[in-house]
Amino acid sequence: MLTKNLDLTEAQQQFPEIISWVKTGIEVILYENNQPLIRLTPMAIQSLAADEPLSPRVLGLHEGQGWISDDFKEPLPDEFWLGT
Repeated sequence: MLTKNLDLTEAQQQFPEIISWVKTGIEVILYENNQPLIRLTPMAIQSLAADEPLSPRVLGLHEGQGWISDDFKEPLPDEFWLGT
């Protein structure tokens, strides 16, 4: 994905142009005092470009590819919380 970086003050003057960039799939990162502050990304490039709804999710697409540890519901040890 193409990214553009802008200063926040600059962005306030170019807001309509920034929205059009995001609609075409360009990510925009706004900076304040040389620190990244806001990231604007399109919700879904394909739906914005073609005005079509997103395809439905497929149940069971990755079945059997994940796992949950047997101790998943067990409390974490004190060392974890205390950082020791």
